[in-house]
Amino acid sequence: MSCGAAARKGPVYQLGQKCLAIYMNLHLQNRQRLCTRLQNRLEQLIAEKRTSVTNLKGVYVLLQGGTDTYRGDSDSATVFRQESFFHWAFGGLEPDWYGAIEVATGRSILFTCRIPDDVAAYDGMPDKPSEMAIKYAVDEGYYVDEMSTCFEKWGAALLLLLKGKNTDSGRFTLEASFPGIENHFSGYGSPSPEILLVPTSFYSQWSTFHPDRSRGERSKLKLDYLSHAGRFFPLPLMYLQVSTIPALISLRLAWLLANVLLGIMTPKRTSRYVLHWTVDDVVKWMRKYAGSEGEKYASLFEDNGINGYCLRMMTDEWIVRIGVVDPVDRAALMGHIYRMRMKYDSEDISSMFHVDTTILHPEIVECRVHKTPPELEVLRYSNRISSAAHRHLMRCVKPGMHEFEAESIFLHYCYFHGGMRHVSYTCIGASGCNCAILHYGHAGSPNERLIQDGDMCLFDMGGEYYCYASDITCSFPANGRFTADQKIIYEAVLSASRAVLAELKPGASWVELHELAERHILTHLIAGGLLRGSVDDMMRARLCATFMPHGLGHLMGCDVHDVGGYSPDAPPRPSAPGLRNLRTARRLEANMVITVEPGCYFIDRFLDAALKDANLSKFIVPEVLQRFRNFGGVRIEDNVVITDTGYELLTDVPRTVEEIENWMAAPPIRDTRF
Repeated sequence: MSCGAAARKGPVYQLGQKCLAIYMNLHLQNRQRLCTRLQNRLEQLIAEKRTSVTNLKGVYVLLQGGTDTYRGDSDSATVFRQESFFHWAFGGLEPDWYGAIEVATGRSILFTCRIPDDVAAYDGMPDKPSEMAIKYAVDEGYYVDEMSTCFEKWGAALLLLLKGKNTDSGRFTLEASFPGIENHFSGYGSPSPEILLVPTSFYSQWSTFHPDRSRGERSKLKLDYLSHAGRFFPLPLMYLQVSTIPALISLRLAWLLANVLLGIMTPKRTSRYVLHWTVDDVVKWMRKYAGSEGEKYASLFEDNGINGYCLRMMTDEWIVRIGVVDPVDRAALMGHIYRMRMKYDSEDISSMFHVDTTILHPEIVECRVHKTPPELEVLRYSNRISSAAHRHLMRCVKPGMHEFEAESIFLHYCYFHGGMRHVSYTCIGASGCNCAILHYGHAGSPNERLIQDGDMCLFDMGGEYYCYASDITCSFPANGRFTADQKIIYEAVLSASRAVLAELKPGASWVELHELAERHILTHLIAGGLLRGSVDDMMRARLCATFMPHGLGHLMGCDVHDVGGYSPDAPPRPSAPGLRNLRTARRLEANMVITVEPGCYFIDRFLDAALKDANLSKFIVPEVLQRFRNFGGVRIEDNVVITDTGYELLTDVPRTVEEIENWMAAPPIRDTRF
């Protein structure tokens, strides 16, 4: 990474003289956009008294970067690639960093690791934090082990941590944690709200619980297990207070439900302790408590003067983690708890800060959906290099080569000519029947087949530059000449692609565009003799899901399947066959980057199922379909930017039958037209 940029633009990342120079202003713009959204969101929550702070002072975003991964128990690390949210906000090419942003001002801070001398002897001496701050154009730099002290010195009141689920993978984001954080958290990690906040219905039914176990000094609310776990330290006085307040006698029952919420006991086991309750009753009351009764019964502690220590320990983090409470209810509850804590807590909590894991994720996701001009420049570059690699590969591939040789040609071209050390995903280098395997190329099928004369090839490959993706699929005959059957399927998919591209603009529905692609594919399959009947009837029967089981495309950016497809304010996932595999159901907006990738495949298990389904088989001409059983499939994938009036096509490869045949007829050349 070079810092030799002009002063007016600041530090720059550039891998080699011929590769794209990326100015760190890219990340500054991203942080500014995020701060604007967070300021607006927090001001709304403050006005509605649904957060623990009363102004923006001391509110920080904290992101944790990725960490090295190793081969098993060895010391051989894989090539590091930064975590995408962290990269979007800060850049940063190395592992184990943290980044903080002061929401009110946009002040940015990087935290880097101290490297022992013996490690530095192998890896080289890293930049000092102050040098790293200059290199990445942030305001300040410190070591990770100084983070706790820094937040205390800055008077941090609220940390916004990243926590959310990726709607494509189902996996959760990396929630920041650092040494010393436990010394400052207020109301985080103590699983006590299920014990301290008791819904009305629990109290009204306390007598149904075993009386000899609900009263007296013997029970002591059974909080000892929490003390032993090191997560809750009640004062001895608390036992006396609780046992003498009639309104809180039913805390013993709440403790049982707390065990359920914490995973210590099951609803079925808990129901045995309440004579007439079923498992459904337990779950119902837990949900009622979490969703509506929490704040109301927090006031019991205010009315009865429970000591401030107990109030400070109150938190709803655990019920949020298991999904029993809505984040909106949580925010309201935490605001009430915070005000009670401030009123009663006699200890100094000035050095403590609260943590929120609900605010940041939807706001930063929505920022990533809409690309800035600097981001678009990187995505254009990734597409230029990857398009050139695909063009080069089309001229190099011949029958008699193995699929992995084609993959290696693409990888070499992207790295040698474009500085792309990473690809956006595992290369799909399919030929023949393998083209029907949508994500071929994985470890179990490592692009190993010998390419035969007469095969169709489906090469879905995309290089990545500076953590920004490309995702391009080219389908073509291995020998450079389409057969009649290959033309039928290829032109069906090309027609779908062109029809969708023509309709791209802000406001267009992605679901409707998917259905438009299906109509074009079905129309061509009817013309080719594979199907018979009305396209409208086929659409109602969802026949096209048999031939195109995936969605039309996906958002793209720092991840090839980028975030935001089903964000909280977006339309829900459709349920119909084919449509339910859409990675988003949103309407298009300017500065979205999205792929358009219709396809048509002959997948045996789907074809067999359709032939057994009377609602689908009536449209199929079996004897013609049989001819395509080992065909594989065709996919055409382009990357586009949605503009104010339409779209910008980023991908540049031959697409029509004539263009492909003419291109492949020429000898391989070193194509540098990027």
